[in-house]
Amino acid sequence: ECKGVGARLAAAVIDSILVSVPAGLLYVSVLADIFSGFESMEQAAIAEAAFPALLAFAYYVLFEGWFGGTLGKLILGMRVVKKDGTRAGIGRAFFRNLLRILDFLPFAYLLGIIMVAASSTKQRLGDRIAGTYVVARKSLARR
Repeated sequence: ECKGVGARLAAAVIDSILVSVPAGLLYVSVLADIFSGFESMEQAAIAEAAFPALLAFAYYVLFEGWFGGTLGKLILGMRVVKKDGTRAGIGRAFFRNLLRILDFLPFAYLLGIIMVAASSTKQRLGDRIAGTYVVARKSLARR
């Protein structure tokens, strides 16, 4: 059973909290001093914007690749798998999440939401390119 927009958005909210809290603590405790050492405000602004994006990207790729889902997906009983139901792996997770930026632009995941809602397999662009599916963990047990 492929998971739709509602379940995936709920997992994304959990993941956002799980990434934002440690990133914020790290920023306050260490990175603010590092970013203040840049020669220009533009360099500091780019670094400050890039850090959370790279942290989130690494989180999604590593958790989906190694564990079959982010903590949000796992808590809600979902997995990211290949068509045969096996774990997607790091390579597919990398490409799946590399394309997340296209889902995000131009209106905060509107394209991704539309693609999942309109797809019979409930795949966003990254899923289609990487050959991955977000499914209920219980549906894997029935195979």
